[in-house]
This record gives sequence, structure tokens and C-alpha cells, in this order.
Amino acid sequence: MIINIAICDDKEWEKQQLLDFIQCHAQKRGIKVQTKHYISGKAYIDSWSKSCEPDIVFLDIEMPEVSGIELKDYLQEHGSESKIMFVTSHEELVWEAFGKNVVGFLRKPLEWDIFETNMDKTMHLLERESRTFMVNERENRMVASHKMLAIRADGTYCSVHTPSEDIFTDKSITEMEEMLAQEDFFRVHKSYIINLRCIKRIGNEEVVLCDGTEIPIARRRKTDLKDAYTSYLLREVK
Repeated sequence: MIINIAICDDKEWEKQQLLDFIQCHAQKRGIKVQTKHYISGKAYIDSWSKSCEPDIVFLDIEMPEVSGIELKDYLQEHGSESKIMFVTSHEELVWEAFGKNVVGFLRKPLEWDIFETNMDKTMHLLERESRTFMVNERENRMVASHKMLAIRADGTYCSVHTPSEDIFTDKSITEMEEMLAQEDFFRVHKSYIINLRCIKRIGNEEVVLCDGTEIPIARRRKTDLKDAYTSYLLREVK
């Protein structure tokens, strides 16, 4: 397996340090990697294609024309599944940079131990996302957990909302909740389970997902949802 990595940074010496760290990590873990460099967010957008996007993207937050945060938003809106790792010297921008597929933050200048930890976590995530779950045994339908944005009760059974379609399951919402107990999902309502990784915004009575879908929040679950989402975010920045 080859891991494809993109570096989007307008500073040559920072790009070179990232390349050195990536190659060193790959050698230590016995991983094959291919890397490509982009000098700006605009250059990345101009060449981006969902059909051949990289597994991991290192983004400098501060870039001319298109910032790393703006590029992250663009990729999210267009259904990218690349894992994003931000590189920044401005810690105050970290909370603004959170979003779907953002897996880590590296401070400039880079420190090897922190880089290694984040890369190991990202590789583990890529491996975990290769796992799929049987959502409909009669039709033999398998779906990867990271493609499940939300699950909605539909009578006795339920449907799984993905970026491309809603898939009917032959399982109850409680069975789905139990099946995904080790994943980053949370039951926000008696009729809804959401993927914490896909949250765009938490409102007063609803949570908005990365594709714009609004899911109602049960009043008694709102505090627990905020706690669960905060815990998820803290795990992601470690």
C-alpha cells in the first residue's frame, strides 16, 4: 500500500522540513509514500480531483489568495476524504480550523516527537476507516463508518445517511448504536444518531452536518452532545 501525501505550503524551507519528517517516518514504519508539493491553496484547488486526491494533506494556515482554512472549507464542501493536518505558528486559529477530516495540528517550527505522534494517529485512522459495517444483511450492504453522516429511525428499522445516498437498513436504531459503539457516533435524539466527525455547527435545537443536513437535538441530550463533541475535538488535537 502506498500513502499519497500532499504538502501545501508557500515557504520552501518549511516544505523541506516536512518532506524530511515524512520520509523519516515512512522509513521507520516501513511505509511507502508518494509526496507532491503545492505552493498555494489556489494551486491545490486548481489541480484537485476527488477521483485522485491524496490520503493526507499538510496545510499551512496562512497562505496568499486562499488560506489553509478556506481550502479546508472548499474540500469539505466538495466531499473530499483526504485527512488534513494543519501546520501553523498561530495557535489562536486552531479552533477555527476544526472540521471534517481535520486530524491534527502541528506548530512551527516542527518538533519530531509531535509530528511522529500525529502521523501514527493518522495512519491508524486510515486503517480504521478501511473497516466497513454490515448495515443490511438481506442485501449484503456494507458501509464504512466514516461515510455514515447520520442514522435516522424509520419505523422498526432505520436509514443511513451518506454523502451520496440514504441506505435502508434491516437493523433498529438501537442495534446500529451498539454496532458503532467504538466509533465516533452520538445519539442526539431517540430517532437520530450522528457522526461527531461530520458536525459543522451545534445550534440551539439542531446540529448541522457538513453537508448541510439539520438533525434535531433532544433537549436532555444537548449538554451530553457538547461534552462528547468537546472530548472528540480534544482527542483529535492530541
